[in-house]
Amino acid sequence: MVTLRETPEDMLGRVTRMRAKDFLYRARGVEYEIRALKESEREAWDRATRITQNYDGDGATATKDPHKFDFIMEYIDTLVKLEAQLSAIRQEVVDTIYRLPNRNERLVLKAYYVDFKTWERTACDLHFSYRQVMRIHAKALKHIEEFLTCH
Repeated sequence: MVTLRETPEDMLGRVTRMRAKDFLYRARGVEYEIRALKESEREAWDRATRITQNYDGDGATATKDPHKFDFIMEYIDTLVKLEAQLSAIRQEVVDTIYRLPNRNERLVLKAYYVDFKTWERTACDLHFSYRQVMRIHAKALKHIEEFLTCH
């Protein structure tokens, strides 16, 4: 019985492609985080601008807690700073993708990692077969890894 064993070169290639994938997947993860931060900002703003009514014997009075507003504004500022940091990570991934010399590799990586398209949708949109997209992706990962090891 013959057992297939990975050569050291195969293992190294697989590991470096995984590093390239991890780098590219940061764009997808960051996008989800940015969406969550924007939702948190909206909720915080709604809470800060909400006016509550108190009913007492003389009628209704509106109250607005100025300290609550200050706290929420600080929270929103923190969220905006985090969003800027996450956007910088996303832009780093996009810039790396656009360093690829091959147009098809750029299009495939951008569609999947930045635009959140499935592999099937990417193939359809680019008029490639699914198999072609997988081959282009594998080549692109090798090129991305070269960029990452140089910098």
